[in-house]
Amino acid sequence: MYNNKYLKVALVTPKVTLGKPLENAKEIIKVASENQDSGMLVYPELSITGYSIGDWVYNAQLLEETRQAVNYIKDASNEQILVIGAPVDVLGAIYDCGIVIQNKKLLGIVPKINLPNTSEFYEERFFTSGKAWKDNRSPRHPAPPPYLKFHCALIRSAHRSQGRAAVSCATPASRPPWAD
Repeated sequence: MYNNKYLKVALVTPKVTLGKPLENAKEIIKVASENQDSGMLVYPELSITGYSIGDWVYNAQLLEETRQAVNYIKDASNEQILVIGAPVDVLGAIYDCGIVIQNKKLLGIVPKINLPNTSEFYEERFFTSGKAWKDNRSPRHPAPPPYLKFHCALIRSAHRSQGRAAVSCATPASRPPWAD
């Protein structure tokens, strides 16, 4: 995972099939296994469902399949840090999120804050901005679920004896309701 005291991060682009979360989850795991020399793999935005799903993001079956796909990836994960993208439904609001997974654990969920709404982009139509949770309040919800608060930083203490940097992810004990 480490080479010369550095964590190797791979930005990867798997083959994504629109609206097929489980197929995409299997592809994400396949790409991860092909890149075992990388300690962290960062996948594209909405890599679980595909970016251009449009109104399909409101489909309850797609959101359920997305939940199952995230759990599939979580269960298949190892020491590699995987950062995947998926829509997350929280109390009826849908967020475009980055999800961090490692060692069969969901480490955190980060909602997208800046939603483009110009030219060909109209994400505000589909998603709620993570900016709504600023200062622990939202126009739609009184307080953010604790799992939407997420912090990730590079630290040295975890591997001080080897002089390696480690990625430390901190999130409250509460977990999203859809993470088994």
